[in-house]
Amino acid sequence: MSHDELKYAEAIGQRLFRDGHVGVIAFDRTGRVVRANGAIISQLGSPDEKTTTLFNLLTLPTLPERVRERVRQVLETGHAGEPVDFEYVSMHGKRTFMRASFHPVVEGGEVVGGIGEILDISQLRLAEEQIRRTSKMESLSLLAGSLAHDLNNIFTTLLGFSSLLGQEEQMAPEKRRKALDTLSNAAQSGARLVEQLLSFTSERLADSSSSVMQSAFDQACGLFSYGLGSSIRFTTAFRIGEERVAGSTTKLEQVLLNILLNARDAIGSKGGRISATVDRVQMAPPDALPRQTTPPNGYAQVTIEDTGCGIPPENLGKVFDPYFTTKPPGRGTGLGLSSVWGILREVGGCARLQSTVGAGTTFELFLPIVAGRDAISTRDRAPVVVSLTGSWQRILLVENHPDLRELLVWLLLKNNYKALAAESGSQAAEYLRDAGETIAAIVMDGDLPMDQQARVDDLLQKRSLPLLVLVGEPRQPRPAPLRLALRKPFSPPAFLEALGRLLGQGR
Repeated sequence: MSHDELKYAEAIGQRLFRDGHVGVIAFDRTGRVVRANGAIISQLGSPDEKTTTLFNLLTLPTLPERVRERVRQVLETGHAGEPVDFEYVSMHGKRTFMRASFHPVVEGGEVVGGIGEILDISQLRLAEEQIRRTSKMESLSLLAGSLAHDLNNIFTTLLGFSSLLGQEEQMAPEKRRKALDTLSNAAQSGARLVEQLLSFTSERLADSSSSVMQSAFDQACGLFSYGLGSSIRFTTAFRIGEERVAGSTTKLEQVLLNILLNARDAIGSKGGRISATVDRVQMAPPDALPRQTTPPNGYAQVTIEDTGCGIPPENLGKVFDPYFTTKPPGRGTGLGLSSVWGILREVGGCARLQSTVGAGTTFELFLPIVAGRDAISTRDRAPVVVSLTGSWQRILLVENHPDLRELLVWLLLKNNYKALAAESGSQAAEYLRDAGETIAAIVMDGDLPMDQQARVDDLLQKRSLPLLVLVGEPRQPRPAPLRLALRKPFSPPAFLEALGRLLGQGR
């Protein structure tokens, strides 16, 4: 190549480095940044290249640990790892989804530094999230028949035993007790089903970067088992304790449920077996994809086996492709396993698939275990003794459902409280204006229309009244002093305990 051609090529390279849309960063043997182009400076939220050279990729706190580990791997081994996706929050609070690839720079057989290519994949992630939501709705539609069957059984039980208790006034005490126990069990079963549906369809409020594996496993298996025909034997085993894994509970449930539903469809009406087990392993098999750096705490290995029809060899490499499906129209869009692949890549996990036509399929999922557990588990917390009876405090109750309002008024009066019942936010606002000085606390339905809640909130801003919010979905009230939330459905003792705890805080 002539001198002029070399100069021209160098000029093109400099132009691409300076003006390209892909972030490029060079770092030395210690991880310190030595060069950075405009794209990466913007992505990192740094004011200029000079400031960026103060960063060290091995210690930069705004980079996730798995990204720092990938840089460390490149410098120590001299081998480029697989690209890693991550969410980056700049020093200014800007959130960006990125995909990073790191390559070693070798001189004289020795690693002297590395080059990182950083691509903004925020728009790609939005598209993947849309696929994931579509897949989630598809999973629910596949479960709909089974869920409706179980709910109708529960409602029939409630209606039937309520009718019998009303008609047979001379029912023997032991039969009456049995009927009441059956009513209670049926109501609790329905509540669990609603809880599982809500948890699956909405993101949790807990830290979405990690979750307790057993919670996601139990929820997904419980939801899957509803209405599962007697021709399919479903067994589970969980053997890793209360470890946390990367990824939100909802996303992990979606991964598990998608694979379980595929196993059910593969078995079909002929009957068979499905098993789901969780173990701990230090390393994933070499043929697991996408290839990942082994996390320091190892993996939670989820193995889902079925005795279904199996997958032909020519289709094994396509099952994670978007819109690939062998199911008939109306039974699947081909997005379920595609969303599984996207979530695994996002959390730093991987998978292995083995299948034999006519014998069945085995999915192995490897989810990174993250350091630390819940600071205090609910069973380890010291119990707090709260009185279930009041001392004639006046409670303003705001509940628009007449039956529930009547029940709560009855509970308050029976347990030494005074009750002031309002069926709307407007009526509650009038009571607050007229009798606010005599009210000790407010119990409010958290699912009131927004304008109704706003009227009460406006008045609460002028008064420091304790507030108990009754919520029907997994969320918490807005942070505020003297404010607690109680999830529906709840038992009478749980309601009285929450109210007593709230009043105790207000003293």
